[in-house]
Amino acid sequence: MVGGTLRRFDYFVPQRLAPGAAMLLVFHGGSGSPAQIRRFTDRGFEAIAQQDGAIVVYPAGVGGNWNSCQKGRKNVATQRNVDELGFVQAMVDWFAAQHQIDTKRVYAFGYSNGGHLCFRLAQALPERLAGVVAVAANRPAASDSKCPMLPVSVPVLIINGTADPINPFGGGELSPYGLRRLGPVLSALETAASFAPAGSLLRRSGRAQARADWVERYAWQLGGRDQVVLLLVHGGGHTIPQPLCKQPWVFGRTSTAIDAMAESWKFFKGLPARRVAGHVNARPASNGGRDEAAMPTRPAAVAAVQAGAQP
Repeated sequence: MVGGTLRRFDYFVPQRLAPGAAMLLVFHGGSGSPAQIRRFTDRGFEAIAQQDGAIVVYPAGVGGNWNSCQKGRKNVATQRNVDELGFVQAMVDWFAAQHQIDTKRVYAFGYSNGGHLCFRLAQALPERLAGVVAVAANRPAASDSKCPMLPVSVPVLIINGTADPINPFGGGELSPYGLRRLGPVLSALETAASFAPAGSLLRRSGRAQARADWVERYAWQLGGRDQVVLLLVHGGGHTIPQPLCKQPWVFGRTSTAIDAMAESWKFFKGLPARRVAGHVNARPASNGGRDEAAMPTRPAAVAAVQAGAQP
């Protein structure tokens, strides 16, 4: 029980697991389930965890959804103001007690609504997470966020398709095929830039290719290390890019240009263990994560990129 609500999760533990292993939380999309995200990722994280010795956890959202602080979402989890922060902290504590995980190497991966939750966790629980990945998700606009949007020091990787029929690459209304409105979101570039630390240097790579889908990379670096990375999958839909599992056609193209699970784990492995100190205006939040902070301003580099200039 967390905050009076019964919560559950599935998880995978390798056959041989040494104390001090890393742990990855994998959050499903809206109206989803642990079984669905396992299928959409083709259990790719479990294969990696078996090889590298890590635990993979698949939490279940209340009513199949997450309390991601978006005003436009009217699902049960949001309406009840479900305590997602307490749920995450309880899972970390349980696995620390039961499997002696390294609590400084806890990561989060989220798809769609699960990606929106990861954005919230990055700003609300920097003392618990060493890095997050969000796929097919843009940060909600300030007008649609119940939780003021804080600058964070948790490294972030974002993987978004430019032909996403639900989460608009260029920003605007989050809407499944135009059938219902779930609130405005920032563009993919604005989302990434909003997490970039002050003074970071933007590097861009990747060129258009003959194939229908290809990847463009933006990396905001500080001290020579990637702090925020955006992988734009040109031609990609509301899907998790990978070579093995093709999501239903209604979500758009499932790109095979990259393997999102391999890219995510590579990103995580390149990060230092979570730092206890040094977070930028980010602190634990109570009562659903209502902290006070201003929305980060839009960096000029984003405007330059959108205008076609080389940053």
